Amino acid sequence: MSIGIAKALGVLRSVVIAAALGVFLAACGSAETVRLPESPVVFPSEAVRFARPGHLKQTILFRPSEGSGPFPAIVILPTCGGMASHIYDWAERLIGAGYVALLVESNTARGSPNNCSNPPPIKYDQQVVDAGVALEHLRRLPIVDRNRLGVMGLSFGAGVGLRMASESYQRALPYGADGLRAVASFYPWCARAGRGFDSRDIFTEGLPSDIVTPTIMFLGAIDDETLPRPCTERADRMKAEGKLIEYRLYPETTHSFDSRENGLAGRTVRGRFFYRYNPAATEDAWRELKDFFERNLKRP
Repeated sequence: MSIGIAKALGVLRSVVIAAALGVFLAACGSAETVRLPESPVVFPSEAVRFARPGHLKQTILFRPSEGSGPFPAIVILPTCGGMASHIYDWAERLIGAGYVALLVESNTARGSPNNCSNPPPIKYDQQVVDAGVALEHLRRLPIVDRNRLGVMGLSFGAGVGLRMASESYQRALPYGADGLRAVASFYPWCARAGRGFDSRDIFTEGLPSDIVTPTIMFLGAIDDETLPRPCTERADRMKAEGKLIEYRLYPETTHSFDSRENGLAGRTVRGRFFYRYNPAATEDAWRELKDFFERNLKRP
């Protein structure tokens, strides 16, 4: 193991030592929320039926409308902008397919409602910790099958998801990665270094080479924000080596192609990037995503 990797793992592992020496914060004085160590995110202890909340900037736990569980569960990690309508579109689809969905809003919890600046104030490694603690929260819930867990990330959250699939990061998670069986990443950053990286990041590549959890990426061929080529080229090499990674590349499709808010004509975002809603790509991505999660989370 290189000095850089050992140092990065040491930073993340330090929280494990603190947790072992401390007392687990089970409820923070409330029966409605739970704050686990290492992360400022407050997680709901009760799952609710799906409804679009009036306030989007919150962490929320949804359950299927039918059945008592335990259900397979998926942690959903949003874009750098945090929760938005299309995040809830995905949650609604997954809940209807029989999954518990935990939507994790790291931005507000970490004091930066918008994480889209360059460089972003909240780094990938910080949100990896939030996602890891979210998995542990799910493992503690009776409604959840602790052995059938998945992660779904979009844009910045997709980069977090790719790290969650990495063996090196899994070893460093505060509570480990037990039960994590599938990772889906929508339009992630796979190129070398760049936006979102800091000195603590284990990898200089956005797509870690040591993926051990089945992973699928959904990419737009004309994405001008997170270019697809570094993802496809690296994934092709990794797949040839036997790594558990696959992708779908949609022609004439931009970043954030699943968001209806971008419109069919598209729009320019942050003065630089072009986003356009692609309903056909979104529907195909849902079919592929549903099949991917069924293969990895519902079958023996």
